[in-house]
Amino acid sequence: MKNLKFIENGLIKFNYDFPIFNWFYPYNAEEPKESNLKKLIKEKPIKIFDYILEDSTDVALYFHIPFCQDICSFCPFTREILLDKNRLDNYVNALIREIELKKEYLDRKKVKVNSIFFGGGTPSILSEEQIIKLGTKINEAFNLSQLKEFSFEMNAKTITLEKAIALKKIGVTHVRVGVQTFNKKYRKAFCLSATLTQIENGIKILKSEFSNVSIDIMYGFNGETIADFLYDLKNALDLNVPNISLYPLNNKSIQERLIENYKKLGLSPCNGLDRLGFKIIAKKFMESNGYYPHNGHDFVKVKKVPENTFMTDEYMFEYHKTVYGKEKSQLISFGISAISFFNSFITMNEKSIDDYIFNIIEKGSCNMYIHSYNKVLDKNKPICLYLPYHGKVLKKDIDFNGIEETILEKLKILIEKGLVEETEDEFHLTESGWLSYVNILYYLSPIADQELLIKLIEISEEKRDIGLWNFEI
Repeated sequence: MKNLKFIENGLIKFNYDFPIFNWFYPYNAEEPKESNLKKLIKEKPIKIFDYILEDSTDVALYFHIPFCQDICSFCPFTREILLDKNRLDNYVNALIREIELKKEYLDRKKVKVNSIFFGGGTPSILSEEQIIKLGTKINEAFNLSQLKEFSFEMNAKTITLEKAIALKKIGVTHVRVGVQTFNKKYRKAFCLSATLTQIENGIKILKSEFSNVSIDIMYGFNGETIADFLYDLKNALDLNVPNISLYPLNNKSIQERLIENYKKLGLSPCNGLDRLGFKIIAKKFMESNGYYPHNGHDFVKVKKVPENTFMTDEYMFEYHKTVYGKEKSQLISFGISAISFFNSFITMNEKSIDDYIFNIIEKGSCNMYIHSYNKVLDKNKPICLYLPYHGKVLKKDIDFNGIEETILEKLKILIEKGLVEETEDEFHLTESGWLSYVNILYYLSPIADQELLIKLIEISEEKRDIGLWNFEI
């Protein structure tokens, strides 16, 4: 296994820039071994939701809409081009049935939902009627008294004033548009069919209805220059939205057709040092325009410049607060391939759209894969997951008696290396730590997770050039 090592006396503290940028924690889990539990979930898999933690308020709901008008060449998610509107109707009906099936478990455990997220695919491919139908069901089915955020992903091609009004009507508070890049060369390579005019007009519509509008911008493309990156940042700022997410493109997960598109353009993969350089440039550029990071990759336009820190507390992405959360964080998800986690269990719904619709509608059965992991890993989450991703964690949220001693030893090393600082009330990343937060996520991950992630990278490297990420080569 490639060993992560520390580098002394410099801004860059690690010997490589880890080339996978996000994953569920823990990444490696096993099928439940207890005989009574195995029997229970074999007879009726959905009964696993009896294990949801009771009276929880750190709960997010995720809804997966797997349909698109066209497929972006970088997208690794479960999706397909929508060719039959009846198929979308049937899928919406299946989602509603899944809501009904899981509602009784959430009711029984007195769960209060903190955030909701619609992702895909392209959620904005839904019609106004379908949005109202789904949203009405969600509002009726779940306790939303503690809801802080309701986010909805959109493609600029499918933004209309009517849909924006429908979203607002069902309680959506945050809308997110995947712009990715303004560079026409890369937009063509990525098969992004929305025009720049559609993006500009779509953002105007959303800003007329919502105060929280976010856009996603990617970087680390093959052959990308500093000028290319600054061009995207400047155009992103011109849209004048409060939230801008900057994501490095994952070469391990891109489609073969994007690799072919790169080859036709004669573009070589971005290496790890270049990615770090882009992130340093982004931080400086965004700060100079009033945007500060609130986690490892998201920037928000602040009302007040943070004092004695480079990060801001003015905004928190509530959905990610749970997904990259703490010991009692719980995610309940709906739709194909949707992942849920709660109380040391991880479930994933079946992957086939046809099977999902048939089993839910015709059989009233929600089929899923179910895995479990050692409960101590939940105890580790505040330090292993929440701290690296969000940039800080309060000591009162850490069970120091329950957390593994090896994690506390690693935390001490991170402090000694200048990646984490400790105060009376909290642990927080330094700027060097923020720059390499993904490496810290990996460093604090269980050994089994580290081995599996490295294996996935090595398998990928056998098939494609993902760029140089080990600085010692």
